[in-house]
Amino acid sequence: REATEAQRSRAAAEALLCDAAEVRRAAQTACFSLYVNARREAVAVDRSGVVRLRRRDAFAHAFPAAAVAAQLERAFERWTTYGDVGRALPRCALFVGARIADVGDVSSLAQALALAREELRSMPHDEPIGIVLSRQRA
Repeated sequence: REATEAQRSRAAAEALLCDAAEVRRAAQTACFSLYVNARREAVAVDRSGVVRLRRRDAFAHAFPAAAVAAQLERAFERWTTYGDVGRALPRCALFVGARIADVGDVSSLAQALALAREELRSMPHDEPIGIVLSRQRA
């Protein structure tokens, strides 16, 4: 059964341990609603109201499939962290149809973009694709 927007928002607030008034929907795809709060935490809630992903220090947005690679490149540059031991690319989850594709546990931006392009290959160019990026420590 499909949850209402209020039920999905309430599930997001519970997962983020905050009041429902503190949560805003940052993006919507065919199968997921992505929510954020002021503490820069993000959650993904599926159509039935089940929280499928939770990240801290995160960014959530949706773009048309045709624009995802270019947007990911910019976002990866912005969300990469640098430390004494080198750099750490952000964790990245793509919400593609009913799937959640983890494309951020790689060693280079080129690998992440190649994985993203493969995931999006069969999607219509105007299909909204959700993105959740979260910083990792270097």
